[in-house]
Amino acid sequence: MYRNRRRDPHKCPTPARDDREKCAIMSAMKTPDQQISLALAAAQNSESSLIKISDLPAPWRYNLHIIRGYRFTESCTHCVRSIFHLHNESFNIWSHLLGCIFLFGVLLSGGPPVPNSDIGIDGGSNNTTASLLTSVYFVYLLAAIVCTACSASWHTMRCISCHSTMSCFSSLD
Repeated sequence: MYRNRRRDPHKCPTPARDDREKCAIMSAMKTPDQQISLALAAAQNSESSLIKISDLPAPWRYNLHIIRGYRFTESCTHCVRSIFHLHNESFNIWSHLLGCIFLFGVLLSGGPPVPNSDIGIDGGSNNTTASLLTSVYFVYLLAAIVCTACSASWHTMRCISCHSTMSCFSSLD
């Protein structure tokens, strides 16, 4: 009864007729520069600077189930300033950013995870084992900080209109 169909990421997923027409216009345009110009114009003409997926150029349509709330801008500073506004990436940005800040605070507090109990592996070198476990803990903590910071920067810069800049930040996530 149901057929398994693959969705084309270049096709518009929205059911509204106006959106389908916009999507057809965007897909019919040959150059990415023309698609980017239309998307930038749509973002500038919007009251909230947010646009629908049908307004985005084809390479920026990454999730067909999120229909509206997209940011699109030429400016890196506008991308950074947009984290203080509500859009479809807000939760991703703030969950990673707050996690990064929390982990950085844990790192600065310097609280080693090793209790002062007897945990010697080789029987007598408690101090060596404790310093090894503390080193592993701090390396793990630094990796978690870098991971959350990179993810927050990717979700923040995802709305940039320069495809090469977007691809660069995409490799961070």
